[in-house]
Amino acid sequence: VLRHNSGNATTPYTLTTSETIPANITLKVERGAIIDISTGIVLTMNSRPIAGDYKIFECADVTGNVVGMQSVLASWFGVSPDATALVNAAALGKAIQAAKDGEVNFVAETYSLGTVPDIDVPVTLNFNNSTINADTAGIVLHINLVLYVSQTVIIKDLNFLKKVGTTDPANFIKISHENNMILENIRGYGLTATHSLIYSYTSVATHLRNVVFETCTAPYAFYFNHDSSGSTIYTTAIDLDHIRLGAITGVGIYNKAIDFVMRGKSVVEICSGGGILFPDPATRISITDSYFETNTGFDIHFSNDNPVEPTNAD
Repeated sequence: VLRHNSGNATTPYTLTTSETIPANITLKVERGAIIDISTGIVLTMNSRPIAGDYKIFECADVTGNVVGMQSVLASWFGVSPDATALVNAAALGKAIQAAKDGEVNFVAETYSLGTVPDIDVPVTLNFNNSTINADTAGIVLHINLVLYVSQTVIIKDLNFLKKVGTTDPANFIKISHENNMILENIRGYGLTATHSLIYSYTSVATHLRNVVFETCTAPYAFYFNHDSSGSTIYTTAIDLDHIRLGAITGVGIYNKAIDFVMRGKSVVEICSGGGILFPDPATRISITDSYFETNTGFDIHFSNDNPVEPTNAD
């Protein structure tokens, strides 16, 4: 048991040598006790500590100093409703590294969040219906699994809400490199992005399930496979299941993926820049059980062709 008994705001337990907690040992950390890990030191946790919704780790390294846990609370690393966007972004980056191949869990609250360090390990981020006020001119969540080709990142149960006075990001979520991405139960209202709300580039597959964005402003709500350097690498597959884009000031969906599937009573409506734009026709397109209404100019448009009405869609 690590007790908080210093008489100060916190009781630090400083690690200056790398240590391992074996699987048969459970560490209990009281509120106010802090495991303070020095630069270059690694704490390997083979068991989940017993601790509540409060900070227990102070990691000196930007990439974090804790590894090995299959499930962590974001608050253990300093993510807090009371913290600034920059503090929360740095803390979440450390929690993600600690939970490689596992899950980072949030307590349902409202958090400010800046640009999180690249999510470069397979992980699940379970926001548990938390609300994020994004405050960055860059990318809020960038999935960039350079060393983990074809592995998966899952982000679920997340609400984005624009807070007055916050900076507009380029993207709320961006997916890069050859990995799988699953977004489940993502909602955004009243957002503004300078490029796109969700941007997927060269991923193996991007799956969006129950994703809703309404009354948002961006050149594109969803932008699939864009490379400003002119590369011809294509995102392999886009799967949209029960998505809703409504009252978007901009294009609803821009797609250059090889495979494009839209299904599950998906809706694209009242987009001022048009519904779905295919600048280069995908190899395989399937749009079923989906609805298009009151989009300016077109519902579906193939580059260099006239706007067309969708087939197998209402």
